[in-house]
Amino acid sequence: MKLETVIQVSSICKCYGPYNALNEVSFEVNRGELFGIIGTSGSGKTTLLEMLMGLRRPDEGTIEVLGMDAIMEAKQLKEYIGMHMYSNSLVDNLTVREALELFQIVLHQAKRY
Repeated sequence: MKLETVIQVSSICKCYGPYNALNEVSFEVNRGELFGIIGTSGSGKTTLLEMLMGLRRPDEGTIEVLGMDAIMEAKQLKEYIGMHMYSNSLVDNLTVREALELFQIVLHQAKRY
């Protein structure tokens, strides 16, 4: 069975001034795989996720998600991805109707791919 790559990260680097947040990070995720990103505070997890979603540009390297360049095709990519919030403060401030509408949209988007 041929595996379909849905995330391809190749040699990405990101620096903030003298701080090297990510250095030559490469990995791939295939369709159906469960993949996690773990690390201590300040290890670059949020930076990496922001780059995967097209919100932040790597200094070097390339990122493809669902066959799209995460930077050059960020707008199109947003049609297919979502992010689970690690803090639920937004949900705490929503009405029940707003929360249901939000989760309905998220579920609808997840079913598209």
